[in-house]
Amino acid sequence: MRVKSYKVWLLEGRLYPSIPALDFLDGFPPIILELLYYITIASLVILFVKPNHIGIQITLFLSVFISAIFEMASWQPWEYQFLCMIAIIILGRKNQNAMYTALILIMASIYFYSGVQKFNGGFLHSVWKGLILRKFFGLSDINLIVHYTGLVLPLLEAFAGLGLVILKNKKLPAYFLIGMHFFILVLLGTVQGFNIVLPWNIVMIVMLHLLFIKNVTPFSPNILFTRRYILIFILWTLMPAFSFFGYWEQKLSSNLFSGRHKNLAICMEASFPTELQPYLLTDQRYKVCKGKERLTVSNWSIKELAVLPPNSDWYYSKFKVRFAKKYKYLDAEYFTFTYPYKKFDQVD
Repeated sequence: MRVKSYKVWLLEGRLYPSIPALDFLDGFPPIILELLYYITIASLVILFVKPNHIGIQITLFLSVFISAIFEMASWQPWEYQFLCMIAIIILGRKNQNAMYTALILIMASIYFYSGVQKFNGGFLHSVWKGLILRKFFGLSDINLIVHYTGLVLPLLEAFAGLGLVILKNKKLPAYFLIGMHFFILVLLGTVQGFNIVLPWNIVMIVMLHLLFIKNVTPFSPNILFTRRYILIFILWTLMPAFSFFGYWEQKLSSNLFSGRHKNLAICMEASFPTELQPYLLTDQRYKVCKGKERLTVSNWSIKELAVLPPNSDWYYSKFKVRFAKKYKYLDAEYFTFTYPYKKFDQVD
């Protein structure tokens, strides 16, 4: 995934603005992020040969963590997941029961909150009806019953996630989730712009097999309330719930393909610079720019970086500042919008 989305960290020749999490890091030398990228890749290669090398594990954790501070475009669900899992492996190297319990909690949280995030009209509109029924199955006539049947999918995913922690026989939800991942691989395998998630789905299949099917992995919830693991418990059980109220980043809350992604549109009367033309959208069905030229940041990010940007107002405010600073001669307006695409909020 890092190889496919290399432009997130290698800034040379990149048009998409680089936005650090901390304002005082604005204008940092790009060589820092590039060096962290190669350290991460080298650490992954070494761990493939020597998976238990504690020094390389710590190096990998630090390189990924510091990269996230320097570049917010790296805030992706899989980056956050594997960062936490690396931390758990480091903390639990002398207590495998504790380590497996924490890993199971993360897996269960991902599926539970991923399902809950999808229980909305945006998922039915863009993913269920637009991507699955129309693009994949080729259906055009979709009645209301078929439309709302799509809500069964997120419910099953959420319940399967819960099943990974509450059921004695965890193989049943694990097999269901493996089947879901195989369907996603087939569904997205030919969809341009989304093949970045294919390796993640393969890794999740492997993890489900190892944790819940090949081995009977013990789950001891009391371990999660110890001083060493309480932060993992908070980050993966409590904080994702705050994302529904705007108090936690949705990309850190298993929000992917939920139909709830907020977009930023940059609107202009005149033409955008030639270098930005490949990222423009000519589709005016949402009328966010009222016929003006539209540059949608999500489309730009997917095409150039192979990932979606962070889904939050504060990120888009930072983005506007960086974009306006680089293209100060453009007379542009900035609007955020999401499903049902009837309200457009101007970014100050």
